Amino acid sequence: MPSAAFALPSSGGTAGRVVSLVATLVVLAGIVINFLNLSDDPYRCKSLLHDGTWLDQPDENGDRDPFKHWQPRGCMMHEYKSEDIKDCMEGRHMVFFGDSTTRQIFWAMGRLLDREYADQQRKTSEKHGIHDMEFDGVRLYQVWDPLMEPGEATDEVYRELATYREERRHPVPVEDQKGAAFIFMGVGIWFAAKMEVGESLENFKVVFNNVSDFLHQEELPDFGTAPMDFDDGVGNELYLGPPAAPFYDTMPDYRKTGIASQPGEIEAINEFLQSMEDETNIGMLWSYPALQRDQPHVIAEPENGFHVTDSVAETKAQILLNLRCNAKLDRQRSFPYSRTCCTDYGNRPTVQLVIVALGLCYVAVALLAEATALFRPGQQPSTLANVFNLHTGIFVTALLFCYWADRTQAFAKGSKEYVAADFLLLSGLALIAGLVSVTKSRPPPPRPGAQTTTPTPTALDDMKPLSRDQTDEWKGWMQAAILIYHWTGASRDLDIYIPIRLMVAAYLFQSGFGHAVYFLAKKDFSFKRVVSVMLRLNLLCCALPYIMNTNYMFYYFAPLVSFWYVIVYAVFAIGQKYNDNVWALLAKMSVAAFIMPGLVVYTPVMDWAFAALRILCRIEWDLDEWKFRLGLDGFIVYVGMLVGMASLKTKLYNQILTGMYGLPGIVGILSMAFYWWNAASLSADKQQYNTYHPYASFVPILGFIAARNLSRHARAWYSRAFAWLGRCSLETFTLQFHIFLAADTKGLLLLDIFQGDGSLLGDRWRALIFIVPVFLWISSRVADATGDIVKLLTTDLPAGEQNEHFDIEGKAEAEPLMEGSTRQISERLKLAMRKVPVKKAWLNDLKLRMAVLLTGLWILNWLY
Repeated sequence: MPSAAFALPSSGGTAGRVVSLVATLVVLAGIVINFLNLSDDPYRCKSLLHDGTWLDQPDENGDRDPFKHWQPRGCMMHEYKSEDIKDCMEGRHMVFFGDSTTRQIFWAMGRLLDREYADQQRKTSEKHGIHDMEFDGVRLYQVWDPLMEPGEATDEVYRELATYREERRHPVPVEDQKGAAFIFMGVGIWFAAKMEVGESLENFKVVFNNVSDFLHQEELPDFGTAPMDFDDGVGNELYLGPPAAPFYDTMPDYRKTGIASQPGEIEAINEFLQSMEDETNIGMLWSYPALQRDQPHVIAEPENGFHVTDSVAETKAQILLNLRCNAKLDRQRSFPYSRTCCTDYGNRPTVQLVIVALGLCYVAVALLAEATALFRPGQQPSTLANVFNLHTGIFVTALLFCYWADRTQAFAKGSKEYVAADFLLLSGLALIAGLVSVTKSRPPPPRPGAQTTTPTPTALDDMKPLSRDQTDEWKGWMQAAILIYHWTGASRDLDIYIPIRLMVAAYLFQSGFGHAVYFLAKKDFSFKRVVSVMLRLNLLCCALPYIMNTNYMFYYFAPLVSFWYVIVYAVFAIGQKYNDNVWALLAKMSVAAFIMPGLVVYTPVMDWAFAALRILCRIEWDLDEWKFRLGLDGFIVYVGMLVGMASLKTKLYNQILTGMYGLPGIVGILSMAFYWWNAASLSADKQQYNTYHPYASFVPILGFIAARNLSRHARAWYSRAFAWLGRCSLETFTLQFHIFLAADTKGLLLLDIFQGDGSLLGDRWRALIFIVPVFLWISSRVADATGDIVKLLTTDLPAGEQNEHFDIEGKAEAEPLMEGSTRQISERLKLAMRKVPVKKAWLNDLKLRMAVLLTGLWILNWLY
């Protein structure tokens, strides 16, 4: 009889299809709108100019001392080092002119280049004068000219301004430029401090208008809106730092009465500058006054009222560098794109743009086909709908969403600031979500066509240890913890790093366990099985690099589990006739455990392999990082294989976990507590802990297994929410890089509609409410789509009916291959494949298909 093995996997009914339709439409429209460049701040340069907030945790008085982390509105600052600055300057100099606050920024820039030399020169140099110095090969030119009165200093300033004006109107290549990479103008304080109230503003207006009339910046494109220069990014610019009003209540009377900075004078100057900003088209750094808003400890000398601490002065220098250099460095360097202020993310490779364009075309056609099918229910799907449909097309939509979120300025990005209470709060919320969804395990549904003579129970009173529900739940709560860990930036906390590091090891333990159980139970070592697993693990992280201009190793977990799958496969496939012999299996595992570390650490095999990939395939991977990842969990996979073997080959395994009245569970709980306490006590930092983690991580992992199976009730109940998350854990781990986190994991994805102080409870919780559900939904849908794409690529469907049922997932005793995927391939795919003529059987040659796929990737690597 005809087989029904390939029924259509539902996308959640009509509601699910509508959600997919709307999501795809939003992504498509968002990318198109972003391409049209309709914003008045398309590169977020003005965001860096205008405002921001300190992320440093406030004390009980609201003070955010030591003022280390400044967060502009909607973008992330890069912390510039000497090499970064030199790469940006390319032989050009910087000019600073104005009063003592400008001099502070001059010395701060010098410290960023060469701290020791700058501190030495600062102590011996004259305060009120011209400083023309080199710091680590970069020339800094500072002119003391607080009132810009006629004289030598002002003449020097106008010479620099004249060169700047000429090169702005008649651009020349970087190597031929004579002008400064940027000019910073900081005047205003002396007008308030040295003139009467009625004179300060009028005299300032004269000086400002003289500079503005000399430059005629209004003839140039509005600041931060013109297309970036192909080589130089933003290009040379003039920036003005408005004076910040002092904290008058901390100043002595003689500093704020008479001919002094009386209340209202600085404010009047700033009101004038605000009125002139758009008219003169001069970039005004309103973020400078914002640095000290409600933060009196920013001021280093309360009596003076204007001089900030050195760390705040360095933040001012960093703001200047982020304005001038971010776009340029994005042209010189590849990912991570952690400089998200004032940049267009660099010059995109042509291949990347072509792939994005093809993706947009695909989802546009799929959107049309899906909408047609949705409004014409019951109609036979057309050939177009078979090939272009959103069930599998959501995979492409997710890739485009990653591009939209993390390679354009459409979404706000924020820096991380670790707060222990935030980690605990989010973990508590995740725990509550897991606990409220606890339910009993149910028996698996019967296989298609299976005959049942007894009614199937609705729930089970006991389950075997490490059942599917239990392992999915385990993956799910670990994934939730890892997501929270990455979002909060908790890696600096050793007490949190240790359990998170163990969770990664537990994932690899499950990989070794699941694949070992599958190979022993199914004895399926076919090429098709290998291809199916490798595609399932790697499809997403192989597609993302071409969309995001990253590389495969960046999404390190998929390469890691793929490598260990190959090792597990080799252990069981080589000499597979001996797999029924426990001692032979132990011998094979021992040989693998002995050989692998030696090959990785003590031989040049890895070096040769990476060199071959670089020469033959144009693949640039970080070998040292790869060796670190392999070594960090170098033995836990073998422990997983051992436990998998024990679960099938020995009775002792089940007796220990289920037949000793919970004693192993109690021992497991104690072992986990002891391990964590011992590891945290003996380790001074992460590096020290990492030295013994590979050899000891099995203790708490086996302890957890024993604790989780403490009783039959513990085995029979599980959290549906965590299990659901566990079934798409591979997708959540990979997609978090761009649509949960941002800036290639260095920051957080946020929404511009919400503004606050950058804290979780005072600001970012609102963005999480919107982003988290979208992120999790897309991850789940991509898991479904990936499973179907893998089946499409590996299943032969010639014309006519097929009676063979492919147990690709190995439900009975195996590591889930198609986690979150439906059981059977789409009927649409079947109809599409029926179009293939029987005579073209070579199209169903799996090896040929894989060769074509790999050849395509190889060509893309050389074109990229």
